[in-house]
Amino acid sequence: VGLGAKVLLERKVRKSLARLSRWLKSDLGRADLTLKVEWLSLSIFHSRSGFAMSIGDGLLSLDVAISGDDHSINVTSFAEGGEFRSVKFGDADEFEVHVELAVRRKLAEEAAAAGTAGVEAVPALDELKS
Repeated sequence: VGLGAKVLLERKVRKSLARLSRWLKSDLGRADLTLKVEWLSLSIFHSRSGFAMSIGDGLLSLDVAISGDDHSINVTSFAEGGEFRSVKFGDADEFEVHVELAVRRKLAEEAAAAGTAGVEAVPALDELKS
């Protein structure tokens, strides 16, 4: 059961990653924000899978573990200041929204650090799943 759940959840995560890639290019209009994903080379019969993903040139980096045993997606990130964050999701849609919000937050932080009004260039959060 765990293996089947992992395969189904991984398929949904792959679809979310494809949507995130399109979102970065089309909705945000930022060609410099490319999504890079490196999957761990585990057997398909393993009840877990995982990948590392990065967006842009160091804008956001995440380690993601998919578990079929408890049907979960665990996302771990580290910030420049040593901040560690680990979040657990039950489905791919929650994971996708988390990544979108993290990208928007990082872009807003970059704009604030640059002293520009670039925050307006980032679409409003309520447009997230339109």
